[in-house]
Amino acid sequence: MEFNEGFVQQQYQAAYNYALYKLGNSSQAEDVAAQTVNLFILKSDTINSDKFNAWIRSTCLNYCRKYYDNTKKENFLQKGLRESLINFFGVEHDGNLTENFRQSMENLDELEARSLVLYFNCGQNIKKMSEVTGESHVSLRKRISRIKMKLKAETYKNLGYIATKKIIVPKLHEAIIQFVRRLKNNIENNTIDKMFYYFSESNTQNFNPDFDIQKIKDYEVILCDGKYKIYLFYLDSQQHINNIIFSFFLNDKNQLKISGLPKKQRKLAKITKSTESARELSSLLEKYPENRQGLIKIPQEVMQKLTESA
Repeated sequence: MEFNEGFVQQQYQAAYNYALYKLGNSSQAEDVAAQTVNLFILKSDTINSDKFNAWIRSTCLNYCRKYYDNTKKENFLQKGLRESLINFFGVEHDGNLTENFRQSMENLDELEARSLVLYFNCGQNIKKMSEVTGESHVSLRKRISRIKMKLKAETYKNLGYIATKKIIVPKLHEAIIQFVRRLKNNIENNTIDKMFYYFSESNTQNFNPDFDIQKIKDYEVILCDGKYKIYLFYLDSQQHINNIIFSFFLNDKNQLKISGLPKKQRKLAKITKSTESARELSSLLEKYPENRQGLIKIPQEVMQKLTESA
């Protein structure tokens, strides 16, 4: 079967993307892609045209396995790939940001790093990624979204931010939400003692919470000396907005441990949209943007005046 140069190049690129995704090494991926395409051309007469993609993928995988068996895997985030990722994300213009972004990439596990490189090699097209790997569009889309969130969170922390949800990685976000949901269920069932796993670092002797948590709305966070303080906002059964505060840290097993028991905030100021107070607050946020630590330092007397008029 005769193929034009463009078609052969297309098959080579598909094989290369898949090999790079599996091996994490551009030099090895080039070898595997060349071997795959050469064999494809030799055997093309025996392959149904609607099976080309699947054949390329399965053959490429077989060659990748030989590399696993015969060579020791090299560090995936080698210099060349790291520089490519930095260029893709457009941070090379800022030396300080670039250095912190490099540190963030070191926290990617192997699958995350391989997936991110494949994502950019496919022109940031999830559909093309799916065609290369055979994985579902939905699972790849979710994975790429989580990786971007993780990189963003790690970079903000490396830049010194301490007070913004931007520093929360996806797994930690899920752990926070899971804790609050379990807190809600155990309050309703009067079984707080079942949460000893979370409260093992706290004194719960007189802890009898009665929070009426019906729906989690949002939260904000402050990170100081390795401890997180969470301001959680929720709707109660009367559909009124309320909030609680609690503190936690991550132990050496990366487990969430409560260090400051959840308690109600003394005062909650609510500002309705489209009011003068809301417009004034928007103006203040523009006047006092986040500083290097992620904090918005609006003078206390200004905030007090604003909340009194709300």
